[in-house]
Amino acid sequence: MCTGSSKRCWSRELSEFAGRLTPMFRVLAQPRWSLGLLIATSAAVGFMLLGLWQLDRHNEQQARTTALSDQELVVGLANDATEYQLVEVSGAWQPGSTFEVVPRNRNGVLGASVVSILRTDSGPLLAVERGWTEDIGGLPEPIPLEPVTVVGRLIESQGVGTDALAPRRYGRLDLDAFAADLGAPLFGLALVADSIVPDSSGLVTDLDLVPSSTPHLSYAYQWFAFSTIVLIGFALLLRKVAK
Repeated sequence: MCTGSSKRCWSRELSEFAGRLTPMFRVLAQPRWSLGLLIATSAAVGFMLLGLWQLDRHNEQQARTTALSDQELVVGLANDATEYQLVEVSGAWQPGSTFEVVPRNRNGVLGASVVSILRTDSGPLLAVERGWTEDIGGLPEPIPLEPVTVVGRLIESQGVGTDALAPRRYGRLDLDAFAADLGAPLFGLALVADSIVPDSSGLVTDLDLVPSSTPHLSYAYQWFAFSTIVLIGFALLLRKVAK
C-alpha cells in the first residue's frame, strides 16, 4: 500500500500494474495467442449478440401476450379473422365428424386432442378442438345437432398433407386433411375451445394459448453467461501462461 503522496502512490501503482501486464502482452505477441484472442473475442461477441436477439424475442412475445390479453371478444366468424383472435361462435355439432390428434402431452401424460366439426350459425363448418383426453381412441362424440356456444381462440392449421394414422386419427391438426376426410370445406382457421355451453364430455378445455412468460429471457441470460465465461477463462489462461 502506498504511504507517500497521492501522485507518487498512483504513479507507483500504475507502474506495478503495467509491469504485471507486460508478460501478458509478450504472450499475446505470439501468433497462436493472437489467434486465440481473436477467436475468444469473436465467440464472446457472438454469444452477446445471441443474447440480445433472445431479449428482442422475449420483448416481442411479451408485447404480443399483452395485446392478446387485452383483446375484446368477437362474436361470430369474419373472413379477416386472425390467429389467436378471441371469438364466440354458436352453431350445432355435425354428426359423425369427430377427429383426434395424437399424441398430445399434458403435464407429462400422453393423450389426444378431440376435434369436432361445428356448423356455425353463419354457415361455415368450423373445426373445434373441444379439449384433451388421456383416453386415446375413445373418440367422444358430442351430441349430434345439439346447439352450442363455444368461446376460444382461433389457430392456424398445423400441417399440410397429413396422412391418417387410423380412421379419424391424425398426428397434426391439418384442416385440409380433415376437409378431405369429410368431403366438405372447412373454415380457414380452427378454434381451440376455452368453454363450451352446454358440454358434458368431461374433456379438459383449459388450454392456455397466451403464455404469461417465455423461455427467451433465460436463454438470453445463458448466452450472456457464455460470453462472460469465454472472456474470463481466456484472461485467466493468459495470466497463467505469462507467469
